Amino acid sequence: SSYTEDYQNFLHELAANDERIIFIESLKRERLFTVMRNAIALASASEDEGMPITILEAISLGLPVILSDISGHRELGDDLTYFNLYDIAQLKKEMQYVLKNTKKVKAAAKLQQKIIINDYNWDDIAKPISDIYRQDIVAPQSLGNILF
Repeated sequence: SSYTEDYQNFLHELAANDERIIFIESLKRERLFTVMRNAIALASASEDEGMPITILEAISLGLPVILSDISGHRELGDDLTYFNLYDIAQLKKEMQYVLKNTKKVKAAAKLQQKIIINDYNWDDIAKPISDIYRQDIVAPQSLGNILF
């Protein structure tokens, strides 16, 4: 990501003596999805997102998510787990809940998985976009002399 190197270095320094914290750097698709499938949950404390592809991918794999309460995350629906932005205590509480109620949370994530796969099906989304790109784009007559 842009402008995150200093922050990443800061986090590595904070966690240097804590064996419980494992930083996973950039992973290729197959390895990433293997890690995600075997995770208990994915937490995103993002301050700003558009449509968060990483979150869509996680949910499509049936992974529970814990998301900061921002508009980009909220576009994914109200039935996900949200915490107030910058509220570390609430994030911790949600993470502890996931750890204590793994089966219940995974079952709810399976329901979300079906919704996301149905509502954000890449084949359904890509076809209309592809059709638009394949159309001949013709400039109106009034612009013809100016543009060409």
